[in-house]
Amino acid sequence: MTRKNLLFVSIAFPPKRDPECIQTARYFIYLSRLVSDFNIDVVTSRSPTLYMPDDNSLASYDQGYRQIIKLKIAENRYLNALLNRTIPVTNQLPDSKFSFFWQWQQVTKKLNKKPDIIYSRSYPLSSALMALNLKQYYKVPWIMHLSDPWADSPLHDYKSYARKKNERWEKTCFTTADKICLTSAETISFYSGKYPQLKHKFVLCPNVYDPEDIAGHTPGLNKKLTFVYTGGLANTRSIVPLLEALTEVCTENHELLNNCEFIIAGEADAKNRAAIKNHTGKEITYLGPVSAAKARDLQSQADVLIAIDSYVAEAKKSVFFPSKLLDYLVAGKRIWAITTPDSATYKFIIKHQLGSVSYVDKPKTIASELINWLKAYRDKNKKCFVTNSLITEYDAKENAQKLLHFFDQLA
Repeated sequence: MTRKNLLFVSIAFPPKRDPECIQTARYFIYLSRLVSDFNIDVVTSRSPTLYMPDDNSLASYDQGYRQIIKLKIAENRYLNALLNRTIPVTNQLPDSKFSFFWQWQQVTKKLNKKPDIIYSRSYPLSSALMALNLKQYYKVPWIMHLSDPWADSPLHDYKSYARKKNERWEKTCFTTADKICLTSAETISFYSGKYPQLKHKFVLCPNVYDPEDIAGHTPGLNKKLTFVYTGGLANTRSIVPLLEALTEVCTENHELLNNCEFIIAGEADAKNRAAIKNHTGKEITYLGPVSAAKARDLQSQADVLIAIDSYVAEAKKSVFFPSKLLDYLVAGKRIWAITTPDSATYKFIIKHQLGSVSYVDKPKTIASELINWLKAYRDKNKKCFVTNSLITEYDAKENAQKLLHFFDQLA
C-alpha cells in the first residue's frame, strides 16, 4: 500500500525549549511511532529562534520525520522591544514571527513530496497562517491545533487595526480548516458560541504528559517544606500576589515560614524579577530559565507544586489550560493553583482532587492556603502532599492515537 504524506507545521518544534515546543514534541514522537501508512515531513523555524533556545534534554524528540524544512525568522530581541514601545501593531500581525508564514512559497519549492494532509500547531499563530497558505496551495485537508484563543485572547492587547486583522485571519482559518483541535472543554464552548455553524469541526486535543516520564514516587517530606514553580512569569502571570501573601503570613505567623522555601524556575520579565529581588523575605530562590530535564528534577524534589495563572477578568475567557499541569501530574505531588474562579485550571484541580486553589486577585486566599500547607507540614501529615492520580485522558500516546484517527478519516 502506498504511504500517504503528512505535513507537520509548527514553529514550536523540538529541541526548542518552550511549553508549546514540549507539547508538540510529545504529540509528534507518538505520532511518528504509531503511523504505519504516513510519511511525516516537518516545516519549522531555524535555530536560534528568539525566546525558544535549543534544549539538549529534548533532543530525543527530534526524530521520526522524513524531511524537515527549517526557515529563518527575521526578528531581533532589541528591535522587537523597540517596536512594542513605538509601533506595537507590528508584532501583532499576528505575532513577532510573522516572517515565518511569509515564506510559504519557499516551502512549496523545498518540499520533496506533495502532502495528502496538513497538521499545524499554534502558538505562535504564524504557524497557522503558514498552514493556511499551504492548504490553499495544495488543496488538501488541514487540521489546525490552537493551544490558546486567538483574537479574543485576554493575554494580548490587540490594537484596533491588529484586532480587526486577527479577527479576519481567525475566521478564515476556522472556516478553511477541516478540523480544529482545542485544548479544553471551556475553549470549545467559547468557540461554539462564537462560530455555532462550525462547531462540528471542534475536537478536544488537550495538553498531554509523556507516559515515559512517569516514575514511582515515595511519600516523604523535605527538611524544609519545598514549594516549586517551574514556568514563565510575565505580564498578568505575576509572582506579586504570592509575595504579598508571604509578607502577610510573615507578619502574622513568622515562625511558620522558618521551615519552608520557594524555588522559582523559568523565564521572568523585568517586573517579576524586580519583585523577587525586592522581596524582603529569605525563603525565595529564583533560578532563572532551566532545561526541561532540570524542571522535571525540581518538580520531583518538591513537596508542593505551584501553578500560577494569568489574571483574566472575564470568567468566560478564562479557558487557558496550562501544559504545566500535566508536567506536575506526572511528578505525583500535590498542586497549589493560584488562578481565577471557574477557570480551566480551577476545574481541573477540583475535579481530579489534585490539590488546592487560591485566587490570583485575592492575596488573602493565598495567605490562608499557605498557612494550611505550613500547618500540614508542621504536623507531618504526609497524605496532604501526595497524589496518585494519573489521568489517562491526558496521556500523549492515547491522544496521538486519536489524532491519527482524524488523519485517516480526512486523508
